[in-house]
Amino acid sequence: MAVNSTSFKEAITKCKEIADAFQPGLKALGAESGYIKANNPKLIDGSVNIDKCLKSQYPHASRWDYAIGYNLNAYFVEIHPADTSNVDEMIRQV
Repeated sequence: MAVNSTSFKEAITKCKEIADAFQPGLKALGAESGYIKANNPKLIDGSVNIDKCLKSQYPHASRWDYAIGYNLNAYFVEIHPADTSNVDEMIRQV
């Protein structure tokens, strides 16, 4: 999804369930922000902790951990160990 920093934030604020969750840079990742290495950190448009926002509303649903706007794109990220037994689960989320 091609976006710019304004439209990434705008897209987030238009989603009722996560409207207040936009954070500049990688702030939404908190202590886990160190796991993200950007070639050019200045191109990070913002982030959202999707899991935190939606956990109480959808406690049994599969959720991406974070959305990150970077270099005119939106990326959905999971930060935890994984193995090949999780491949089908990840494909279902795409």
